[in-house]
Amino acid sequence: MDIEAILLSLGKMGVAHSINVNRERESFEGLLEEYAVPCEVADQCSDILTRADYQLEKLEQKPEELSDKPPLPPKPTLKEILDEMEKKLSETEDKAQPFIETITSSSNLARKIDQTLRKWKKNRKTDFKSTSLPQKSPQETLLNAGQRLTELERRFAEIDTTATRCSNIVSRTSQISKSLKFNVKEVPIQKVPLPPGEKFFAFIEARLSEIEKALTANKSNEDVTKEVLTIKATVTHLIEQVPHAKADIIKQTLELRNLVEMIKQSIRTNPELKAVHFDLLSLREMAKEIEELIKVESNMGRCGTTVFFEVWVPKAQLEKVVEEIKNIAKGKCVIEEVPPSSKDVVPTVIKPVPRFFEAFEKLTFSLGYPRPEEINPVLLMAVTFPFLFGIMFADVGQGAILLAVGLIILYFRGKVDINKVGDIMRYFIVSGGLFVLCGTSAIIFGFLFGEFFGPSGVLHPILLAEIGPFQIGGFDPMHEPLGMLRFAILIGVIMLSLGLVMRVVNNFKKRRPKNALISSFWIWLLLGGFFIWIYWGGISNITRWFAEGIFMFLGLIATPVALICIVTATSGSIMEGIDFSIEVLIESLDHTISFSRLAALFLTHTALNYMFLIIAGVENGVFTLQSIPIIIVGSILALSIEGLVVFVHCLRLHWVELLPEFYSGKGVPYDPLKVK
Repeated sequence: MDIEAILLSLGKMGVAHSINVNRERESFEGLLEEYAVPCEVADQCSDILTRADYQLEKLEQKPEELSDKPPLPPKPTLKEILDEMEKKLSETEDKAQPFIETITSSSNLARKIDQTLRKWKKNRKTDFKSTSLPQKSPQETLLNAGQRLTELERRFAEIDTTATRCSNIVSRTSQISKSLKFNVKEVPIQKVPLPPGEKFFAFIEARLSEIEKALTANKSNEDVTKEVLTIKATVTHLIEQVPHAKADIIKQTLELRNLVEMIKQSIRTNPELKAVHFDLLSLREMAKEIEELIKVESNMGRCGTTVFFEVWVPKAQLEKVVEEIKNIAKGKCVIEEVPPSSKDVVPTVIKPVPRFFEAFEKLTFSLGYPRPEEINPVLLMAVTFPFLFGIMFADVGQGAILLAVGLIILYFRGKVDINKVGDIMRYFIVSGGLFVLCGTSAIIFGFLFGEFFGPSGVLHPILLAEIGPFQIGGFDPMHEPLGMLRFAILIGVIMLSLGLVMRVVNNFKKRRPKNALISSFWIWLLLGGFFIWIYWGGISNITRWFAEGIFMFLGLIATPVALICIVTATSGSIMEGIDFSIEVLIESLDHTISFSRLAALFLTHTALNYMFLIIAGVENGVFTLQSIPIIIVGSILALSIEGLVVFVHCLRLHWVELLPEFYSGKGVPYDPLKVK
């Protein structure tokens, strides 16, 4: 089919982002029908993927992704490609069967050995390495090992039975000895192999019965006494040999277990198995690519014998794509180049960020992806997130620990294949840059507020700058909480103003001058209200706002609110404008106050450290040896509990207060179809 040839060609070009046209069928007034991919193609692809996964599972191999994806067979249709893949899979399954049988046998035998060791209450930590594998085939070696295990289990059971019967015999001889009156000094020990045969026990038990009958008839002599003591000494000697015999059997069993493990390891390193593993992974990757092609094909529509589909293509590649489709269809096609409308969700090309900022990208895109006309806030978040974190977690000592952890993670980041680790470990590995920047920010603000593992007195606050009633550093927030609160409000206003400036830029990029004008008035309102709050001494002097400062109030608050109301009403009703103006006022106040959590969380953090400093008896920066363990415990708690709490609140300030000012998070990442 031409459509499948076109799909394969577009996939190899890797520039076409598919659009699901089935959602648009209503607009075609019933002319457009859903394009149904043949069930046999979808089922065949799913079957190949399932069979490949099953073979990998039997070979005890992980279904990992290949860094270099294999090319699809050079066939014109998906059915022919799948037939070629199925043929290759059957050949690979035949090659894998001997390895599967050996691995299955070795796994079963290893499981049986482990069960036997657990039954013997033996931990497998003790290991005995063999020097080399036997010169036999793995299957023959495993068969012999299974027979050997059966023999060892039988011997262990016999020794257990021997120990029990010997204990009973010793008990009987002890009772008989109490009834004997003769004193025998030397008692010979008979050398009996362990475990002794059934005839030995039958003879001993019969002889003891005869002696017991003779004692009942009061018939005893020195020879009988000597015989009883000889039996007791011989059986006791057997009991003494039991632990050594069991240890020897356990040692041989562990050697068998190690032999099985070596056989499995030799199979895993077999070049032929590696080739089979690579073929299975290649077929699996190709099947996944076919699945993507089937998914794209399902997004198409049809009208009679004509297939209808839509794709997003970059302008730079448009001419090449059109030419390729015309060549494959031999001119029997209609291609319409339609520029995106305002209602279209245009895919966003997400440019990769440096590895150092990976964590900030994940945190940002957890809220959603940007639209093409929006500013991508990843790099902005890489600045603001550590900045706010450092304010709430200001501490030179604990910040240095975070910095060290980040550097260690960055060191190991290049040595670990991130695709082969779990989700939690993956997030931890990519967070090296976040730890480094947050630790550095905590160190800087720790110097400003004089925090070193809490307000220990080792450092004194450093005044960085003074802006009106605001001090950036230079004071102890524990003793001046209002100063810290004012500083937090200042940071909040700066952050919200930054978000509104970004909104103005985005609105101009979206060609929405009215919205940009409203956002500009919003900035006017926010900064004007902040100026009045500073000038008249805060909310406590609000009566002066409407007395002495009435003109300032009208110019800085009432005017921008009125303008917002008027501009909003031009595209709706006056009530909509009033409602939106009230919403702007409430949102500005709410978001600004929300930044007071910077002060609250910093005070909580420093109070926790201060508590441990008091318990440790630290005064004016003087540490005693006894105080160090307490300080260590306090630092661990602060790093684990407070660090997590501060991280969550820092994330909230971005997701709720800052980013929504200019970021929709409703974009769709550009994901073109790609095959080899």
